[in-house]
Amino acid sequence: MATDRASLSKVVSDQIRGQILDGKLKPGERLVEDRLSVELGVSRVPVREALRGLSMEGLVRLEPNRGASVAEVTPELVAELVEVRTLLEALNARLAARRHDPEIVVALQDTLKRGNAAAQSGSPDHLARLNGEFHERLAEASRNSVLSDIMRSLRERTSLAFSINGRARARDDWKEHAGILAAVIDGDEELAALLNERTNRTLFVLTVVTVLALPFNVIGGLFGMNVGGIPFADHTSGFWIVVGLVTAFTVGAGVWALGKRPQ
Repeated sequence: MATDRASLSKVVSDQIRGQILDGKLKPGERLVEDRLSVELGVSRVPVREALRGLSMEGLVRLEPNRGASVAEVTPELVAELVEVRTLLEALNARLAARRHDPEIVVALQDTLKRGNAAAQSGSPDHLARLNGEFHERLAEASRNSVLSDIMRSLRERTSLAFSINGRARARDDWKEHAGILAAVIDGDEELAALLNERTNRTLFVLTVVTVLALPFNVIGGLFGMNVGGIPFADHTSGFWIVVGLVTAFTVGAGVWALGKRPQ
């Protein structure tokens, strides 16, 4: 009986985790046990256990008297996650290039070929799935089970942050991933590690700017400023408009603060 309950809790946990990482459940959204139990066709017990487990993974926030909600993304959280992920993914890429397992190299070449084709004509959603496959292949190529387990959990937490750039970044993400794959296939561990570090730092900057720009996305949405259903700040032109607005606001606030200082 206990085993059955544990299995059910895992199924429920996987379903809720999937909805969070897919963006169906948004950062800050309340996770009401009654509603989730109805939607998932289970009692409240496995839902409660699943939420408790997801809180330990950093995907759900539990607060006394307020219940559960999807963990919110802040610039500080992004900085901490990327700091760790940059180091570990660089090590992962370095080990993959060093091991250079012929069987896995063939799999990497297949992923690279399909990704390059999708970058030309594929949908952003298809590219996003291939970007996920890239991480799985690279983890397998490192031949380090401990590192793979740590990276899997870390990727889930960072996915919560990086997903806000979502589909708009899929093609650029793939171009960067393709360079890393090519370096691993060539057995160049220094280049593979360097490109991985550069990719994560780029994502950090873009994600922090996007987090700061979320209020502008809301305003833009009110005025219909979106293309293809993607908020205007996720597009190149809109993105730089937001960067300018955020920068102007920051500089203006600094000037105002200096002017208020006692003489």
